Order: sequence, then structure tokens, then C-alpha cells
Amino acid sequence: MTALQTGATTSSMIREPSGTLTGMTRNGAAYPYFTDAQGSVTTVVDNAGQQVDAYTYTPYRTARTTTETVPQPWRYTGGDPVNHTDPNGTFSFADIAGGVVGTVVGGAAAVGVFTACGATAGVACLGAAAVAGGLWGTLGGATGSLLAGGSQDEVANGARGGLIGGITSGAIGVLF
Repeated sequence: MTALQTGATTSSMIREPSGTLTGMTRNGAAYPYFTDAQGSVTTVVDNAGQQVDAYTYTPYRTARTTTETVPQPWRYTGGDPVNHTDPNGTFSFADIAGGVVGTVVGGAAAVGVFTACGATAGVACLGAAAVAGGLWGTLGGATGSLLAGGSQDEVANGARGGLIGGITSGAIGVLF
């Protein structure tokens, strides 16, 4: 059970041992959840079985419709951070664009730094190349996702992909 305190209101989220969100209590009143196959909360009912909240979503986290009389924080995919961007586990075009742009930009930055200082600084230059690849990869990934029309979550995914790709491609470029 996870509890949240907002002012005088205490909400406790109830989950099964597997992590599936099943409901909440709010100031002592129970509110069972109904979820879709992805674990997104679609309906909240009160103790009498009357609907108090209803939600529908686009495939990428945006609320399509929201009817809410009892506010609760877990909606899309029940608060599962892995699925906040794509409930099917695949990536969008903006995610992929960000990862590719970040990998190319970060790798180029890493190789450029290593080439500039490799003969003089030796091993220290490898660290500088990795940092440059990661930083430029993150920036390139975020920018690539943003230019591809990505949402805030997709831009964050592009930045993470660029970070990993920038460091990795930079290391490959430096070593080979």
C-alpha cells in the first residue's frame, strides 16, 4: 500500500502482491478501481458501486476524456513508469529519431574529443570522450525527438537513448 498526504486528505493506493492497482482509500472511504488490459484506471466506484471517476486515454498517455469527482493520482498504466510512453512496449517514431540522432551526435562528439586530445592526455582523454559523447548524445536525442514531434515523455526517451547511444558509439569509435 502506498499512502499520499495532500493537505488534510490521506489517500492510500491498494495493489495486489503482483503490483496490480486495485483501488484506493481516501479519508477512510474505499474506492475500487476498474482497469483495462494495460492496467490503466478506467473507472472508480464508491462503496455503493456508483461511478465517481471515469477516464479514457490516447495510446500515448494523454487523457482523452476525464470525469472526476474523487481525485486520484494513478491513471494511465496504473502509475507504471515503464509504460508511460507506449503501453505495447514498442517505441514511437520520435523515440527512435531521438535515439538515432543522439547516437550519431554523441558518437561524433566523443571521437572528436578523443582525436583532439588522445595523443597528449592518454587514458584521461577516454573519460573526456565518454562524457562528451553522453552529454552531446543526450542533447541530440532530446532535440531529435522534439523535432520529430515527440511528447514530453518521448523527448525524455530520446534523451535517454541518445545518452546511451552517444557513450556507446563514442567508445566504439574511439576503440576502433
